Amino acid sequence: MTFFSSYVVPAAVSLAGLLVAVPAQAVTQMTVQEATAQGAYAHLFGTPADAKAAGRTIELRGQSVVRVTSGETVAFRSGTRIAAWNFTPRGDSTSVAINELLPAMWADSRVYVLIERSPVYSGN
Repeated sequence: MTFFSSYVVPAAVSLAGLLVAVPAQAVTQMTVQEATAQGAYAHLFGTPADAKAAGRTIELRGQSVVRVTSGETVAFRSGTRIAAWNFTPRGDSTSVAINELLPAMWADSRVYVLIERSPVYSGN
């Protein structure tokens, strides 16, 4: 009898039993339809804002990524369309598609917003 057959194989079998025993519904609270709907997670990044309240305006001219700082209010303009978003202060950096935040404005856009960490959480 070898080490592999004595210890490794039984351990792998017992771990496989644990993975099968966990139901998929226990890990998710949203249905697939809710998760794939545009704007389903927008509330995690902030709230829509009035364009007049924006601290700055970003012109969308074909770039694929725009940078913002969490905690700021930014207006996005593309041609005649303009919309603003107030980004929630965050302790980490993240990114989100602009059509997740503002689906009515840019449903077909492939622009991502890189949300930089808030200076409030920088420790300086």
